Amino acid sequence: MPNFHGSDDEPKNWKSQWDILEYLDATLKPGMKSLETGCGYSSVVAASSGADHTTVTPSIDETERVKKFCDEAGINRENLSFDIGPSYAVLAKGGSELDLVYIDGAHGFPHPCVDWMHTEARLTVGGTLLVDDIRIPTCRMLHDFLLEEKNWKLERLIGDTSIFTKTGLTQNNADWMGQGANASYPDFSFLPAHSRAAKKSRHLAERTLATLGLTKPVKRLLGIK
Repeated sequence: MPNFHGSDDEPKNWKSQWDILEYLDATLKPGMKSLETGCGYSSVVAASSGADHTTVTPSIDETERVKKFCDEAGINRENLSFDIGPSYAVLAKGGSELDLVYIDGAHGFPHPCVDWMHTEARLTVGGTLLVDDIRIPTCRMLHDFLLEEKNWKLERLIGDTSIFTKTGLTQNNADWMGQGANASYPDFSFLPAHSRAAKKSRHLAERTLATLGLTKPVKRLLGIK
């Protein structure tokens, strides 16, 4: 079993779950366009599928090991390409439409979310998004966000990888008020428990007064400018 990761002195094997590799093998087809952040066994599976696949990784060593393995195993990698660099820089350049995106690159905050931000518009409606390692809180943030969005549908979980279908276009990612993840606004859970209820009650009272058009009269009554 080849080790695509780590150094030559300390090789490591951070492969995707076997079930995910089988899913990719069954899903990717010639003519499809796919992209992954990260490099390894999934890159080999994508190459063997015949899909037009791009692997984004900052490690040239990983890409060379994948190329060598494919060549020795007789796997045609004509449609496999590598974009070298940190994903936040590479993906910001944009690119063509995609049928499948596999987010499995840097897991530190905010990288999984940044990878999604730079690829979600490129993913076609009906396309597939895989978010790996959602047992890691920084990856789980993206998973939880997508669960609340109307244009993403969780199809299944395979181990700790979630698989979503993009069901519609994203209207405006900058509009926080339109995002399902912000439906609980205002969220005062960051406050100490003893002051949380009072803050929420005050907010509700202020909102009620504003709705009734009584904000200014009440302020005048209380001598508040």
